[in-house]
Amino acid sequence: MVTLKNARLSLLIVAVGTLLAVVLVVLRSGPAPSVDVDPDPAQTLASFTLTLTQDASYATPPSPRRLGTGVLDGSTPSGFARAEHTDPATGRRYAVVSSDRGWGLYLIDLSAPTRLAIEVPHANSDLDTEQVGLGLFRKLPGSVLLVTGTHRKVVDVAHEEDTVFNAVARLLAERSVPQVQVHGFDDESLPSADVVLSSGAAPVSPLARAVSLEGFDTCRAWESACGKLEGTKNVQGQDAAALGATFLHVELSRSVRSGRLDEVVSQLAKGLKP
Repeated sequence: MVTLKNARLSLLIVAVGTLLAVVLVVLRSGPAPSVDVDPDPAQTLASFTLTLTQDASYATPPSPRRLGTGVLDGSTPSGFARAEHTDPATGRRYAVVSSDRGWGLYLIDLSAPTRLAIEVPHANSDLDTEQVGLGLFRKLPGSVLLVTGTHRKVVDVAHEEDTVFNAVARLLAERSVPQVQVHGFDDESLPSADVVLSSGAAPVSPLARAVSLEGFDTCRAWESACGKLEGTKNVQGQDAAALGATFLHVELSRSVRSGRLDEVVSQLAKGLKP
């Protein structure tokens, strides 16, 4: 007759045997495979922007146009790293091309033909303009986001021709890709306006007129004077004018960038949609 004590001993033996079998299976199968997670471009951009300090090093590019062509055409030019990911916020594939030599960071949407260039020449100087750029990039498929690789007090890419940033912008203008360039200004510089829109040195375009920005006090340089915020000396705007390309210069007040960023991105995107 089986006693209670013997029954308990039998159950214990079975349990230990089962546990050993599970351990053996785990040991034989090895560690669980790692799962690759696509990085969030917002984090990539934030980390990159933190490096744009006034004491950061800058290497003069040997051939800006050749490097810019490689950035756009996927050949990964010397001095750059390139990777492709899926944006977790949009589900769209994009390429990130970046340099640690001060030559910029570029996000290229791969889900649609290129139809808009979004330029941020003063990231970490005009605070949060890079967030505006990324917001527009995510809302507008087929965009290329250009972000400066240097602090404006090291090299101001909006006013220097021999930079990779300018080379990429010019190549896009040559391909008739419209450009929107995002800047920021202190509230005191133009207290009457939240936003300044201009075409820089280029003629006013239908694209510029289509940006209405409801709910924002907007100064339109083709309708009235907007102080020193019209971007007429901007080299990307000058190139666009010479090439007959579309260029829109956007200045956002500090209050807008700090308190109404999502709203202004949505309004800009509405006007910039093809």
